[in-house]
Amino acid sequence: MFGNPEQNSSHRSGESQPAHPGVHNEETGTPPEPDHLGDPHPVFTELTMRQAMAMEEQLRRSLEERGFAVEFEDYSVKFARSENQPRTMGLDNLPRLLAQLDDFDAEMPETVDEFVGNLVAAMDSPRLPDAEFYAAMRVRLAPMDQKGNEDFGKDSPLRPFSEDAFIRLVLDTEQSIQSLTTPALEDRGPVEDLYRMGYRNLWQELVDSDMSFSEYTPNKDNPDEKCWLLEGTNFFIGSAPLFLEELFERNAPHVDRSNGLIFAMPFRHVTIAREVTNGSDLMNSIGLMASLAAELYTTQPGAISPRLHLMHMGEVETFTDVVWGQGNSRQAEIHIKPNAYLMRRISDGLDDGPEGPEGPVL
Repeated sequence: MFGNPEQNSSHRSGESQPAHPGVHNEETGTPPEPDHLGDPHPVFTELTMRQAMAMEEQLRRSLEERGFAVEFEDYSVKFARSENQPRTMGLDNLPRLLAQLDDFDAEMPETVDEFVGNLVAAMDSPRLPDAEFYAAMRVRLAPMDQKGNEDFGKDSPLRPFSEDAFIRLVLDTEQSIQSLTTPALEDRGPVEDLYRMGYRNLWQELVDSDMSFSEYTPNKDNPDEKCWLLEGTNFFIGSAPLFLEELFERNAPHVDRSNGLIFAMPFRHVTIAREVTNGSDLMNSIGLMASLAAELYTTQPGAISPRLHLMHMGEVETFTDVVWGQGNSRQAEIHIKPNAYLMRRISDGLDDGPEGPEGPVL
């Protein structure tokens, strides 16, 4: 059994259930008054109430036309044919995709129907032969809120990575990227071997992709306030932190990584990173990266995390947090909480020269 597939553009009946609780009045079951249809939806904040209602109606129609009974929950939709167990499709990516349409009313129905079509095609695909299955294996970073009830463990398709993200095994096919569950791994060999294949295939995916590795310096008056952007059309670039050291060595070998790397993976097509330096350059660059990560996270489908991480001495530590504004506001309050090591690096050189008030930081 597979988890939630998503459309992979890099390659390539039952009785109606009650509508989404965020759309209808909880007490009366009636739609909101017309005056409120232009307000932000409380769950799908990228869309208005009217747009979210239209999206859900089209989702229901597309699924029911393919023989599924449908039930909406807060951030997902459950659907099942009568003979099968219900499946759950997360709805975090679809609203962001629809919010970018030039003409929502004209383009939304076809976009949603194509989304559902790819989902169902992946579900109905026959079991792959082992050779094809192994070639399609990838590891991928996913946001922690997609973990569900799966546990981390030696036989699990999930592994811990950071406070806000985890590593999961996926299957990359022409139609979709399918999140693998424990039953999907049965009779495929030891899970550790599958992870090795997934890492090897991810590395080749990144190397063969159109990923660019470019320096981003928005403030020309302070060229040391900067970061590196890893971006492209490939759906796995947001998982580049799994090979960040190797990618720097391959694309920017002159960068001194001995003091660690700071990175963010705001969504599936971008990773932001830079080396740990010191003083105001480091402090200002952290602010730049935190703002950029939050902005990309809120505006692009396939979001992973808006938070920054420190990779140092083989460990990954998350050191920022984001508090969002109300409704569909993209205003964010960013909390930066550097650990003792980063605090020493920032303090070094701020006031007392290159060695800082307490001497050099090693």
